[in-house]
Amino acid sequence: MIEHLEKADGQRLVAELVARAVRGVVLSFPDATSADALAQGEVHGNPHERHRSLWSPADLTAYDVESLSTSHVFLRDPAKRRIAARDLQAFADPRAVIREAAKGCGCPSQPWLVLPEPGSRLRLCFDGTRAHVYFVRHAYGGRARITIDGDEACDIAMSVSGAAEYGCWRSDRLTAGTHVLTIQAGPHPDTGRAEVWLDDVVIEAPAVVRQLS
Repeated sequence: MIEHLEKADGQRLVAELVARAVRGVVLSFPDATSADALAQGEVHGNPHERHRSLWSPADLTAYDVESLSTSHVFLRDPAKRRIAARDLQAFADPRAVIREAAKGCGCPSQPWLVLPEPGSRLRLCFDGTRAHVYFVRHAYGGRARITIDGDEACDIAMSVSGAAEYGCWRSDRLTAGTHVLTIQAGPHPDTGRAEVWLDDVVIEAPAVVRQLS
């Protein structure tokens, strides 16, 4: 709908959306290079159907921009650091593995970081004010024990019956400074399985991430 707003109003809307989103915002708009991008007027007497502004990736350089096409972009807040599954592996112990699996919605297979057995863990040292952990629960999952700075923050059951479920855990707001996020796999009491499948972690500002010594 952004092409239906005046440019200044659209920029304010984008800023609000990106500030609220954790992982990012997808924008879709008419191709600005098209001769008729602004041609649409009122439709059935509705003035809000008129195109009022042109958009392109060049209008969105205040954000981290991934151009999917001339009319689709994915925007991220530079103050939120996303660490994908393959990059998370550097912070996990040697038992952790990358596995390919579909993320639903007809998407192609994509990588997940799997903590495969009891005691396998990931430890992430960061300077930031909040952590978001994205994961999938399925029939063969175990439990994920999450701690922040050594204090238990959450114990998530990763085993569910039926279809797999995508989920997110968010820490409380943290004081500015250095923190340690630990995710450790544990056995499910009924099955004994302990797999924890992680998609990514998003750290909010200033999001400096480093290896623990």
